[in-house]
Amino acid sequence: MPDVWSASAARTTRKPHILGNRPQVTGILPHSVVTDALRGLQYQNAFVGPSYAVNRYSGRRRHSAGRRRMAFTLTSGAFNDGDRIPREFTCDGEDLAPPLAWSDAPEGTRSFALVMEDPDAARGTFTHWLLYDIPATTTVLWEQACAKALCNSFGQADYGGPSPPLDDGPHRYVFTLHALDVPTLDLYDGTRQAFECSLHAHTLATAQLTGRYERKS
Repeated sequence: MPDVWSASAARTTRKPHILGNRPQVTGILPHSVVTDALRGLQYQNAFVGPSYAVNRYSGRRRHSAGRRRMAFTLTSGAFNDGDRIPREFTCDGEDLAPPLAWSDAPEGTRSFALVMEDPDAARGTFTHWLLYDIPATTTVLWEQACAKALCNSFGQADYGGPSPPLDDGPHRYVFTLHALDVPTLDLYDGTRQAFECSLHAHTLATAQLTGRYERKS
């Protein structure tokens, strides 16, 4: 720890030579100059850079909890997370893709990919929508403009809205947005397996939004 100066000491003291963040005694300076120097070190120790603080004794940087980046978030103007998906975005309505928006993608994001699935389907997870090569500058998505699509479980390279069996209770529809570190995915055979392998290799972060839909007789 830094040397301690007594309040009863003379009004002059030894000159601090800065080595790292710790004063080393080498000469003579007025007490007021030393005090100002120590205050400067205290300020320096409090915060350095956008996301790191300096350890006041070792001089090493440590992560600062005071400047955490915002979470990568996916939302829709049509419904809130966990709410019912409006009829117009389902097989019972116009079967339109719901508008989506996202914010705070991680640094280094060069494109996005989107997956929409029903994990409550009777025969296992049912895929409704697969998009990739969404440009990194995109923050709002309606339909699938400026993106490439793979075939969903309906056998169509397009959006397929919620279509659960009658009286099967509410199904969840999970939208997962992947932030990727490449501008385009090289899907060597255009299959879902190749898509999943690419996502595994290039995903920086994901954001999710869940909607619900139920059909009654």
